[in-house]
Amino acid sequence: NFGFFGALIVRTAIPLLLIMLLAGLSKLFRRYGKVEIANMFSSGWFVVLFLVYPSCSTAVFQAFMCDELDDGSAYLRVDYSMQCYAENKGAYSEDYKGVMAYAILMSFVFPLGTPLLYTAILYANRAAIAKVDRIERGLIKFIKSPETGKFHEAVHKGILQNNLGGGLQKLTGGYEMRVYWFEVFECVRKICLIGLPIFVEPGSSAQLIVGLLVCFISYGMYASYEPYIKDSDDWLAKVCQVSLFFSLVSSIALKVESDSSTEALGVLLLFTLAVPPVTAFLFESGLDFEKGCYVSYIKNNAISCFASTLGRCFDRYFREKSVILEESSTSAAKVSDQESAAKLERSARASSSEPVAEEYGVGSPAVHDVSPTREEQACAVLRSETASESVAVTVLE
Repeated sequence: NFGFFGALIVRTAIPLLLIMLLAGLSKLFRRYGKVEIANMFSSGWFVVLFLVYPSCSTAVFQAFMCDELDDGSAYLRVDYSMQCYAENKGAYSEDYKGVMAYAILMSFVFPLGTPLLYTAILYANRAAIAKVDRIERGLIKFIKSPETGKFHEAVHKGILQNNLGGGLQKLTGGYEMRVYWFEVFECVRKICLIGLPIFVEPGSSAQLIVGLLVCFISYGMYASYEPYIKDSDDWLAKVCQVSLFFSLVSSIALKVESDSSTEALGVLLLFTLAVPPVTAFLFESGLDFEKGCYVSYIKNNAISCFASTLGRCFDRYFREKSVILEESSTSAAKVSDQESAAKLERSARASSSEPVAEEYGVGSPAVHDVSPTREEQACAVLRSETASESVAVTVLE
C-alpha cells in the first residue's frame, strides 16, 4: 500500500521516464541518419504525453485538495490517512509537505509544462508550418470534396511527411494549418476542466457552473474556427461539447428540489443526453443517410405540398398587392401630367401676350431699359418648375 504519495509518483514519474527515453532514442537515431526510426520514436513520445496528460494533471491537482473538518484540521480529500494541517489551521504536516513539494514540481512538468512545450515546438518550426500552410490553402477545398478527397488527402499527407517531423506532424495532425496552435488550446481547456474546480466547493452548483462556462467557451471556439480538416470531425467536436453541456445541466437539475415539473424535465434531459451520441455515430459512420432515408424525396414532396396550399395563397395575396400599387402609381402619374400640361398652357399664354403689347406700344420705353419685369420673372420661375416636374414624371414612368 503506497498511499497517495506512492500512487502519485507512479502515475507521474513512470510516464515522464518513458517520454524521456523515447525522446533520447529519437535524438540518437537521428544523429546516425536513421530518420524514419527517429520519427517513429518522436511520434511515440508525443503519443504517450498526449495519453497521460489528463490523468497526470488530475493526480497533481488532487494533491492540493484538502477537506477541512469542524475542529479546523484538514485531510487530503483522496486519502484521509494523510493530514494536510493540524487543528485551527496550524502548520502543514511533514508528510504533506513532501507531497506538496513533489506536486508543485510535477505541475511544472505536466499541467503547465506540456502546453509550454507545445508552444516552444510550434514556435521553433514556424517557418515549416508557414510553408505547409501556404500549400494547404490551395488543397483544402479539394480534400473536403467527396469526389477528389482521397487523392488530395494522400497528397496532403505526403506534404506533411516531407516538411514536418514526426512529433510535429503528430502535434498538428488533423488540424488545418491556419489553426496549427489548436492543440495548445486543447491543453488549456483540459486544465480548466480539471484544475479550476479545486478552487470551489466539491459537488456544489458553483463547480458545475464553472464547467458550463468552459463548455460554452469551447463550443464557441469549435464553431468559430472549425479547426479540423474533415467536416465530420468538426461536427463531432461540437456534438461532444453539447453532450458535455447537457450532462452538466442534468447534474444541476438533480440538485433542484423535486416537484411536478421535474419529471418532464428529467425526460427532456434523458432525450438530450441520448441524441449527441447517436448524432456522433451518424457523422462518423460514413453512411449515406440522405439516400437511405429518402431525404430528397421527402423534401420535394414537402415543397410541392407547400406550393399547392399556402404558397398559392401567398402568391395570390402578393399579386393583388402589386396590382394595387401599380394602379396607384399610374393614377398619380396621370394627375401630375395634367397639372404640368395646365402650367405649360398658362405659361404659353403669358409669353404670347408680351409681343402683342410691344406691337401696340403698350408700356413706356423707360421700362424696357430696366431689368426684367415681375411678369417675366414669374414666367421664368413657372418654366423652371414645369421642366423639373416633367423630368420627375419621366423618371416615375
